[in-house]
Amino acid sequence: MSIIETCVYNNVNPWKYLISIQEYSQEIRRDPYLWAPWHYYDRLKELAVSEEASL
Repeated sequence: MSIIETCVYNNVNPWKYLISIQEYSQEIRRDPYLWAPWHYYDRLKELAVSEEASL
């Protein structure tokens, strides 16, 4: 199964997912499992909360 198929299967927009992979490449290197398509939206929410807390 390709990454695009995996995204579709997990109701993730493949285009936005691939863009996020590029934008958050440093985060992904630290813990790639958290960026699997089935964790993608949860991880983005966690980052948004932590960014708000740091403001």
